[in-house]
Amino acid sequence: MTGEASVGQAGAWVRIRRPGTGVDFRSCPVHTCMVQATVCTTEDDELSGALYAVVLRLSRLPVDEPVDKAGLAVLHETRRLGMVRPSDLAAQMRLDLSTISRHLRSLEQQGMVARTADPDDARAQRIAITARGVDVLARLMDHRAATIRDAVAHWPEVDRDALGRLLRRLSDDLCDLTGPLAPATAGEPVRTKEMTEKS
Repeated sequence: MTGEASVGQAGAWVRIRRPGTGVDFRSCPVHTCMVQATVCTTEDDELSGALYAVVLRLSRLPVDEPVDKAGLAVLHETRRLGMVRPSDLAAQMRLDLSTISRHLRSLEQQGMVARTADPDDARAQRIAITARGVDVLARLMDHRAATIRDAVAHWPEVDRDALGRLLRRLSDDLCDLTGPLAPATAGEPVRTKEMTEKS
């Protein structure tokens, strides 16, 4: 990895290139990029790549449910947040309201979410997951859990325990950098850093 500094109208920038290529893969303000170039290592890249590969493989598992994967993501977040306004759901998922509304219409037609009047604003509505939606999510999560269980079945128990503990710790530490998610609904445990350190 090599770095080249350049100065433009917006100030000083650093351009980082991968060895043997002429392709930029990161451009950012000098004060930010210098920190990244100093801290990031080959091991960091490998860890990031490994985590991305896991997420990608899990996302490619077949979904034998009457809803697409994008709709399942909306359904999962709706369950996590509880009764929520569509605009708040869109903000939490960092999606356009029109995109969220399209998925919610499809989920509502399939009986997986239901609309109710907003008790705080008669002009607004709130969305909540239905019993059918909960069942669909439960089957999906069970399928993913079984896939992961089978993948690590040959691991020593101490390694399986360490994997879960370290992933929860990583989730907590990422939360410190990116900001917390909205509070989970009752019945969904929230893993805190204190809980992780005690486990």
